[in-house]
Amino acid sequence: MKTNIHKRITKQIINNLEQAGSWQKLWDTPQPLSLNEHKYRGINHLLLSSDEFSSPVWGTFNQVRKNGGQVNKGEKSTLVVFWKKTTYQKVDQDTGEISDENRFLLRYYNVFNSQQCTFDEIGEQKIRQLTGATESHFNERFLPAEDIIENMPDRPKVSLGLHETPCYVPATDEIRLPDLQYFNSSDAFYAACFHELIHSSGAKHRLNRFEADQFSNQTTYSKE
Repeated sequence: MKTNIHKRITKQIINNLEQAGSWQKLWDTPQPLSLNEHKYRGINHLLLSSDEFSSPVWGTFNQVRKNGGQVNKGEKSTLVVFWKKTTYQKVDQDTGEISDENRFLLRYYNVFNSQQCTFDEIGEQKIRQLTGATESHFNERFLPAEDIIENMPDRPKVSLGLHETPCYVPATDEIRLPDLQYFNSSDAFYAACFHELIHSSGAKHRLNRFEADQFSNQTTYSKE
């Protein structure tokens, strides 16, 4: 059972990658959550956020029905997994003593994206509320990360605003980032910021790592 679930997850991720076309930007990707407001994390976050749908809201067949909806005919479900704790009685072969032993078994269930379903007005309103909640969740400053940025030796200028995409501009020694509110989470914001700070470390007056036309050639830029 466990091996079969692993194979299904791997197959689904590979299929999503093959059909993606391009990578989604972290500042465009909302956190997936269920109609019961459960926020999916770990491998489930990857499985659901890399799917084809723009809605972050998912639900089991029964959850959809309980929220005034129905799954559209012909729609295929998406697999999510969880670990189920099971307690066994273990007998010591030498003493005969009986003790409890906990084991975790990999289990799964199937969910549908809200775009695969048709809801009544109450259900549609709930989905709008849930979507709005994900857009503002965790978008807060994280002081330890701020300290690392502020105390970077010879740090480049960091410009926040309505920038379309994070980038490092060697000509002006400047990092440009969309403001925190445009990211899915604080983690995504700081990941993008540190990514660009690493690029900036290659400037001539720092580690002098850049080759000629480093940022205009896709091959050398990928290498960097």
